[in-house]
Amino acid sequence: MSVSLRPQHLGRYRDIARLLVKYGRSDLVKEAGLDGVADFSAEGDVPPKAEELTDDLEKMGPTYIKLAQLLSTRSDLIPPPMPGR
Repeated sequence: MSVSLRPQHLGRYRDIARLLVKYGRSDLVKEAGLDGVADFSAEGDVPPKAEELTDDLEKMGPTYIKLAQLLSTRSDLIPPPMPGR
């Protein structure tokens, strides 16, 4: 599966790709064909804290806040935070 990279949407695609790479889902970025707009330099660093995901999604805007609210009800997709993190 490949995403049509329209020039007016490249910034948003890059933001989504960075978010996925940061949280360990670079496989999805590559599968979607977004590896050309992603920054893989953060891959392999210390895993981010659970609270960082909330902050990152808030920065991306209200649609992503709603997405986070939906994901918070899906423990099969987003694991609970690890103790002490």
